[in-house]
Amino acid sequence: MDRPRRITCWILFGAAGIPPLAIALLVARHARNVPWKDQWGVIPFIVAVERGEVRPAMLWSQVNEHRIPVALALQGLLGWWTRWDVRYEAWLDVVLAALTMLALAGLAWRTIGERAPMAGAIVTLGCSIVTFSLTGGINWTWGAMLPAYLAALAATMLAWQLAVWTGTWPRTIVLAACATAGALSFGAGVVLVVLLPVALVLMRSVPLRRRLAHAIAATTWAVALIAVYFVGWRPRVGEPQPVMHWDRLADYARYAVTYVGAGITTFDLGEGLVTGIVLCAVLTLSSAWLWRRRELRAAVVPWWLLAAYSAVNAAITAFGRLDNGLFTALFVRYLPTASLFLMATMALAALATATLWHASQRAATVAVSLLAFGLATATPLYVRTARKATENMGVLALQLEAGAACLPTCATAADDCLLLMCWSADVARQMCPLMAAAKIGPFAP
Repeated sequence: MDRPRRITCWILFGAAGIPPLAIALLVARHARNVPWKDQWGVIPFIVAVERGEVRPAMLWSQVNEHRIPVALALQGLLGWWTRWDVRYEAWLDVVLAALTMLALAGLAWRTIGERAPMAGAIVTLGCSIVTFSLTGGINWTWGAMLPAYLAALAATMLAWQLAVWTGTWPRTIVLAACATAGALSFGAGVVLVVLLPVALVLMRSVPLRRRLAHAIAATTWAVALIAVYFVGWRPRVGEPQPVMHWDRLADYARYAVTYVGAGITTFDLGEGLVTGIVLCAVLTLSSAWLWRRRELRAAVVPWWLLAAYSAVNAAITAFGRLDNGLFTALFVRYLPTASLFLMATMALAALATATLWHASQRAATVAVSLLAFGLATATPLYVRTARKATENMGVLALQLEAGAACLPTCATAADDCLLLMCWSADVARQMCPLMAAAKIGPFAP
């Protein structure tokens, strides 16, 4: 690589550090030490941590429809260390996102950068922008997003390690550990243990017999883990049990496609749907081109894993949330999972374009032009969404400040004030004395 290209690559790598800095500044400005929504539900657990009364069953108990012992253990340790200052949970999410970004950078260099350094640098910058997306808004100051960020980290670590998998049992154990960590961090992560055996079979860089042996072992582990996971499992309390509507298959598809399109826009269903359709088309075309080249198949599979992780969760979410309305596909809380589809599509499109350049510069020029047009079209959507999302961060900060004013008189405070922080005024009145007695959260000295 000549000197100008080398300098350009380093500039792109340096620019990848700007999005994390921007998010860190927003967290420093808007995070408040006041629990919000789901965080009120973990107060009994945090109090038990403070009192040294934690039992294994508490870690295994469901949080809504999820079993998250890894996330709860991490949250408990952080809560014990900080007297449950929930601002530290927000900062931990930033750290987890940074680790996710490092894993994606390693994956991008392994699968793309070694063949096309410039494309690898562009993908790294793109992954940084998406991982630390301003469209995440309130996600960044809401510590309850910890399980989702943990699962996303597990997924990217799994993909990165899959890219260097050589068919040895120690490396397969590492892969299984990553998938298991994701499954026990957030409900979405359960998909990882199911996808791992398929990914192992597709890694054509390893002899077939060895791939099959490792895939069978991974399948056995997945079956055992899922069987244990669902013993005593129940649907989310207060929500009707999901029912499959066979007459609404088109709506399920629309929901799932909109879900994966939410990495760019989260406020308009039409824009989300169009974005999702474009991403699916680009992913399909890029994959078809790359899979024809045997030497690139091992580079494609890890990105397929991330895209499949997002897409399968989109389908599961569609099944569980369609009755609540199509608009739920754009919930910002889904972004840590949904955005992986966008990043996988970017990576495969960049790799396909780089390899196409060697086959036909004219075709590559057309591909670059189409990608540039797509970027130019998506940028205004992203900017508009990011602006509104960051405004929402400020609104939430003011809302929590107003709610915090009524915490000292929680027992007699007006419902409207308590509802600024908690989904139920009665729940807030039950939990306030627990926090006050334990001197945690906003009641800490």
